[in-house]
Amino acid sequence: MKAEDLRIGNYVRVSSDNCMFPKGALCEVVAIDSERTHEEKKGLADLLQIVREEWEFSHGVWCDDIEGIPINSEFLRKNGFENVRHHIDEDGFEWCQYEHKDSCLEIWHYLQDDAYSAFYCACELCEISFVHEIQNIIAATKESIKIIV
Repeated sequence: MKAEDLRIGNYVRVSSDNCMFPKGALCEVVAIDSERTHEEKKGLADLLQIVREEWEFSHGVWCDDIEGIPINSEFLRKNGFENVRHHIDEDGFEWCQYEHKDSCLEIWHYLQDDAYSAFYCACELCEISFVHEIQNIIAATKESIKIIV
């Protein structure tokens, strides 16, 4: 992952055993240093494990050792998105349309490709795959959606 793709508050997952957090740990980004380098690594993020003891604190993790948390229908439902439509066109292409109950944000899930696209006020913004991408869209559109992982 690139430091430029992250914002403070994003939820990510540790993808390496070579850091203070166990591989697979879900973390929140609390600081970003996109200029920090070491050998071939560039970009450092301070992460705070989401499930932690009260006394635990953040640790720096190279952005190469961070990955996104994949979006799925369970995540969408848990975060206030309702499956409002299930479409199948004349060519058999199938997708589900999720709308957020308190905003103009929609997520379309294309079932054949297991791909997702974000829409805001009926305009397609981009394809997305990860929780932090939804968080970045929420921040950019100034919606007041709290994300839960």
